Amino acid sequence: MTTAFSTISQLVRSTAIAAMAAYLAAGAAAARTPADETATSAQLVTELVKLLTDKGLNAYAVEDPARPEHFVAVLAYPGVQLLVASARSTSTDYLKWQIAHKQYAEAYSALNGSAVPATKVFFQDLGCDGLTADGAQVDVMYERAAHQVLFDGNGKSSGLSKAEYAKKRAAAEAQYSTMLSMLLESLRASAAPGVDGSALAPAVQAPGQS
Repeated sequence: MTTAFSTISQLVRSTAIAAMAAYLAAGAAAARTPADETATSAQLVTELVKLLTDKGLNAYAVEDPARPEHFVAVLAYPGVQLLVASARSTSTDYLKWQIAHKQYAEAYSALNGSAVPATKVFFQDLGCDGLTADGAQVDVMYERAAHQVLFDGNGKSSGLSKAEYAKKRAAAEAQYSTMLSMLLESLRASAAPGVDGSALAPAVQAPGQS
């Protein structure tokens, strides 16, 4: 009897989490705008920081709808720096639970702690102004958790030629913009009635509970 109850509880929990993900994915798709496709990271960061501030948040996290077990999370210090991470997590259910319960700061920490190193990309955006183009401020990207690239306007500090630096920065700009757009789409969608998942949250238990 106890085993049967535990199995039913797990099924209910999994169903609730799946429903939550479907709601958020649908809302995010509706929230995507054509401008997101051409916006620079500087433009996207400006909107993201404003949305976070308007909602009284300093952190946010979302599951990547195109890549199972992958998440994107942000921790903001407006005017100082924006920390954005993307990775596949080894604690998928736990991260989904935290996101469902709007425990975004915890989700950010959990993603960094459970990231598969080979999949992790991390941006330190100093000044919260997007990826620097002229080196006025030095922004940092970490690939595969440890490989560091400094965007300082010339690439010398990372041992890159001008051509290599330009290519690397263009690729990083595209990747950073994609991560920012994903966060923005979810934040916009969460403002729509019936899409924030609040009605489902009470039915979702923390992984490991029964």
